[in-house]
Amino acid sequence: MVATRSTNWRMGYQPAPRQRARALRLPSAEWRRYLGDAGMQAAYHSRVCRVGDHWFWTGALSDSGHGRLRVPASLGSKTVASHLYGYQLVYGALVLDGDGVALIRHRCDNASCHRPSCWVPGDAKANAADYRERSGDPLSPLSDKRGAGGRAKAIRAAILQAQAEGRDVDRAIRSAIEAGMPGVQDTLPIDL
Repeated sequence: MVATRSTNWRMGYQPAPRQRARALRLPSAEWRRYLGDAGMQAAYHSRVCRVGDHWFWTGALSDSGHGRLRVPASLGSKTVASHLYGYQLVYGALVLDGDGVALIRHRCDNASCHRPSCWVPGDAKANAADYRERSGDPLSPLSDKRGAGGRAKAIRAAILQAQAEGRDVDRAIRSAIEAGMPGVQDTLPIDL
């Protein structure tokens, strides 16, 4: 069994969507323990950059651009989706979909956004409908040429660098966003 797992890891094994969904399910009692832990709350808040229209995650990111928050060893030492944690801090317990999986949609389409007003609970069907509706808009974050994960990583890097250098964080965020957006690229003047 260990050899199979090791081989799968080296080959870039990705669990099937159903397996990933099962991994997101946590009993309510477990969420309550996490939400009640002052250290975990402090860790969450320290990684949210509250500048501008969107509050971006500056901690670890998944390949999809969603934040990852480590649960302290005293509570079980695992990782949870930071926006699921943040949503429950603000709004209370999540409503689970038919598979028992919590899903938080981003009205702003920024996977790493943690501004509560940008979150809305939903299910996979509503999330897919949001994507179909907005993915063709050249000014939508869904059109970013780097993909959601690349966009989130570029924004996080811009925030951290601006903070370290004492520069304007909001301007750094805007520059990072614009760098991947086909709809905001400068056009050359045309002389007729």
